[in-house]
Amino acid sequence: QQEWAQAEKYYSEGLFLDETNTQIILARGQARYQQSKLEEALADFIQLIGIDPTLPTAYYHRGITLLRMKRNQEACENLQLAANWGMKAAQEVIKKACQD
Repeated sequence: QQEWAQAEKYYSEGLFLDETNTQIILARGQARYQQSKLEEALADFIQLIGIDPTLPTAYYHRGITLLRMKRNQEACENLQLAANWGMKAAQEVIKKACQD
């Protein structure tokens, strides 16, 4: 937990230098997710999609974050977008969490 907090701090500092660096935004979102800072993680993934709407990992991470927030319909829509771009991890989550 402490390592994730430290990672989040470093990623936030990195964003001061380059606020549109998609790799840093993704990494910070993941660090926040691991700390259960779900609203903040979600904000990072939304920002990421705003910068690059063709990034499947952004939709995947937004989807799993929304699942954890019990926002299943939105989650499954995002996971489906990631799956449409061929992301196998998204397809696996859909099989487990998004079937009627």
